[in-house]
Amino acid sequence: MDGDPTIRILIADPNSLFREAVRSVLEGETDLEVVGEGCYGAQAVREAEQTRPDVVLIDATLPNCDGARTTALITERVPGCRVLLLAKTKTMAPSSRRCVQGLAPT
Repeated sequence: MDGDPTIRILIADPNSLFREAVRSVLEGETDLEVVGEGCYGAQAVREAEQTRPDVVLIDATLPNCDGARTTALITERVPGCRVLLLAKTKTMAPSSRRCVQGLAPT
C-alpha cells in the first residue's frame, strides 16, 4: 500500500545463515526494510545507533554481550526502538533466561 510507513529492522544473530534467511523473508514484504545486521552484541548496538531501526531481532545468546544486555543498551540509546528477543532457553546465559522469564506471561 502506498503511503504506509516502512518498518526498519535490524537483525542481530551470530548465525550468518539465519540472518540471511530472515533477511530474505523480510525483504519479500513491501512494508519491511532490513537496515542492518550484527553478529555479536557490541556490533548490534553500534548498528542500531547508526541505522535507528524501528525493530531489532536479537538472539538471546549473542557473543560479546548477551541478548539481555544488548537489549538494554539499544533501548537506552535508540529511544522508541522495539526489540524482539529470540530465545532457545537451554543455551541461554542466566541473565538472558531471567529476562525472558520476566517477559513471559504468567
